[in-house]
Amino acid sequence: MKTTKKDIILLAAKEAFREYGVDNTSMDKLSALANVSKSTVYQYFSSKEALVIELLGDLWQKAMDHAEEQILNISDIRLQLEHLLLSEINLFTSEEYLSLSKVTIGYFLYRDCAVDKKECIQRMVKKETKILEWLQRMVDSKQLLISDISYAEAQLQSLISHPAYWCQAVGIAPLLTEDEKQQLVQRTADFFLSYYQKPNF
Repeated sequence: MKTTKKDIILLAAKEAFREYGVDNTSMDKLSALANVSKSTVYQYFSSKEALVIELLGDLWQKAMDHAEEQILNISDIRLQLEHLLLSEINLFTSEEYLSLSKVTIGYFLYRDCAVDKKECIQRMVKKETKILEWLQRMVDSKQLLISDISYAEAQLQSLISHPAYWCQAVGIAPLLTEDEKQQLVQRTADFFLSYYQKPNF
């Protein structure tokens, strides 16, 4: 598969953000590291924030693809759900994801352009489909009784994102320990399945 200039820029951004931090990486520095002109960088990314959002989406996609591969050999619905939830929580709490997402939080808080925000959110949400796809499969196989799958997925996201991500992203709580992650996964699965799982009579 041919490596595009966009791929080269993204790779350079990952390395630069890891070495210098997001705040200390200018578009000038990024273009120099990618060995492309600054105008080429702006051809693909309108701002550093847009580039960060692209990287966040890629991180999410890779993590969820890996999680989906791992549940292929798991037959128990609860274990499948727990594995998907833990994969998301591990992603939320990774240093790379937190560092990048803090940039987007600042972008959304201080940027006034609603169109840019809407476009950025849509680009990220398109990546967040693995649990949605899993829920659809469980409904199709009649293992879960859900009338609104998008709403059910939003419920799951809210149950884990506040304790595992938002408090940490804004710096008001420490990262979850491994035990706390497991407890959150188990509580979330208990709550969700108690409501949506088809009863066995």
